[in-house]
Amino acid sequence: MKMLNPLLLASLLIAGIATAQELTWTGLAGRPELWPAQCTVKAAINFEGGVSIPAGTKVDVVDFNGDQADLKTIDGRTYFAAGPDDSDVLEVARAAYAGITPKQRALTYPLREHDDAVRESHH
Repeated sequence: MKMLNPLLLASLLIAGIATAQELTWTGLAGRPELWPAQCTVKAAINFEGGVSIPAGTKVDVVDFNGDQADLKTIDGRTYFAAGPDDSDVLEVARAAYAGITPKQRALTYPLREHDDAVRESHH
């Protein structure tokens, strides 16, 4: 049985880790299929009128708009925009991204919509 060269194995492992880390805020914003359903607010956010979102609160991810993620509380009562450092949305997405194959990473909504349309045309 042939063994993998330890240096080659280490290189492959490092490449896999680096790939997951390559998911940037901008890259995530442009790939809705990679958005996590929820994330956690890192520090308390206080709004005018007395509404506040405590640190550690789980919130839903709604959309990305430039350098901010549009989020809402689980109860749907408060919608707000948060920057990259205000929640763990990027970390959650990176963790999920690290667990998928390169083929899965290549699937995008436009590609998936095209595949669905091709399947439907054959029925």
